[in-house]
Amino acid sequence: MKTFSILLCLLVGAVVANASITNPVNPEQDRQMRLYVASYNQDLVQDDYSQDYNVNGSGQPSDGDDGIVWWTEDDQGEISLSWVDGAGGSGVDNWTDTSGLDLGDTVTVGTNAGQSAYSWPASSWPNVATGSITYTGWGSGLDDLSTNIGSPIIWEHCDIGVPVVDVSGSWTNTVWDYVTWYQQELWRFTGARRAQAVIKLQTGGKALSQRQNLIAFHGTATRIFPIKDPPTLGPGTIPEPDGTVAPQNITVYGKTLGGDGNLYLALPDNDEVTVTPMVASADYYTFTLTANKYTPVIAARGNGNNYDDLSVTNPKFCVGQQLTFWMNWNPPTTNIDNIFWHLPDKYVNQPTNYSATCTTYVNNDNLLTNATTQCWYVRDPGGACSVRETLHFANGQSVNIAAAGNFTIYRPSFTNFTQQTYQLRWDFPSLSWFNADMFWNVTVNSKYDGQYGFTQLLLGTGVYYGTGGAYVLDGDSEIYGESGNNGPSIYKANDPNYQTLTFQDDPGAPTYSMNLDFQDYLRFQPSGDGSIFVTIGKNGWSVNADYSVLSGIFTPTNIPPATRPVDNDEFPKWNTYRSGH
Repeated sequence: MKTFSILLCLLVGAVVANASITNPVNPEQDRQMRLYVASYNQDLVQDDYSQDYNVNGSGQPSDGDDGIVWWTEDDQGEISLSWVDGAGGSGVDNWTDTSGLDLGDTVTVGTNAGQSAYSWPASSWPNVATGSITYTGWGSGLDDLSTNIGSPIIWEHCDIGVPVVDVSGSWTNTVWDYVTWYQQELWRFTGARRAQAVIKLQTGGKALSQRQNLIAFHGTATRIFPIKDPPTLGPGTIPEPDGTVAPQNITVYGKTLGGDGNLYLALPDNDEVTVTPMVASADYYTFTLTANKYTPVIAARGNGNNYDDLSVTNPKFCVGQQLTFWMNWNPPTTNIDNIFWHLPDKYVNQPTNYSATCTTYVNNDNLLTNATTQCWYVRDPGGACSVRETLHFANGQSVNIAAAGNFTIYRPSFTNFTQQTYQLRWDFPSLSWFNADMFWNVTVNSKYDGQYGFTQLLLGTGVYYGTGGAYVLDGDSEIYGESGNNGPSIYKANDPNYQTLTFQDDPGAPTYSMNLDFQDYLRFQPSGDGSIFVTIGKNGWSVNADYSVLSGIFTPTNIPPATRPVDNDEFPKWNTYRSGH
């Protein structure tokens, strides 16, 4: 005797997936990725009809009053259930059993009906709460009925209408000790079944974050051909598989899996997408899916420290420091190319020889295509940076992915520019030499220790100071600090005695005229390996003086004070230098 209740096996089952997570109270908490069953639905309608009767040795129905048994049974039922993540679920199983027994001249016909109502309390995948069963109708009073039911979820897709099936067979059966009979059965099954588990992925991440992640999926599918004679299965099991589906015939998120069953996608934080595996050519199959998350972050080195994730740390660097940037992660890749960095203005990333005596720095975009890139900033404030790269995988797939971060650039300033002296002096009484005295002070304000000083360029005319119409480096040193110091001065951020520069110059010449123009670059170099001098201010001054032999009068035609320094980030450039500063 067949009963409809055996089809309950199609209602229950489970496939293990990633653990569920709950939304954090703290919006700064980095939520984990979650792969989960968002919903499961099943609808089943069937009519199971069978006949059993006795036949003689020739296969013909037996007759007479010798104990011939004629049995008919018709089981009809409907199952409908649904489950939703976080809300729980419910379902109902309605069935009717009509049977008839013919014992000679006595015919007995009976109809039994019953219902099993299912209810699952609210819970989240994969910790699906145990449900309860409520029975009504025939058999509901039996003592051995279970009132609990496990998870109803099967990771499956089913969309079948089962055709009429006739199964006939015969076998020897001893009805009484002195008579041997042959029994034959006719069975017909009709029905339809629809079922679908919907799988979704929450990418996680911090609230409001949109950073990209590489998601590596691995999926499988097993095809099950439409059921003809439902096997007797226990709760929590699924039918025997009929064949493995090739990965190339499976899609996830509308993308075809590779030959290794893997699929790689770039998805942002705080995204939720449907990733149910689909097989276009099959109407009944089960499936599995796993996912791993790889998050690229921009790391940097500066201030003598490593910063692992610029989207979190937002470090502060100083102009002139050598900064190194790279993408910090471990993707399952075989090759990475098409790398391009975006860094906020204003920086330089390549030293170059402007002349045999002058090294300057420029911006070369070709250096932004390396896995690791370096630069020096010349101006604040910094800001958002990003990197984009193409990942290539062994199964032939490729993914474009980007990472972003932030950092701040600090730039020293200057104050308290004070003009002390600007005058011409004649070598008296010889009257064979005169000098131009220029003297001022300026204070540099920096939170970083380092070195500071001036670079002075000269444009002059005449025999003694002629520069050929171009600015040259004035002196034997590129950087001058305090007067009399042939080189930069020490800067200490916490000591005012090491924060003010005194500029003093007194060019002189044994001539009757002196026409000079000077450009002065106020420069700072923070402490640390690889740091460079950067310009933070620029000013100038000039000397235009003549001596009249006829009158014997020294005439300063244009000897103004130095201009006040203005903000500037240019690198001074020269082709040669004039020794003897």
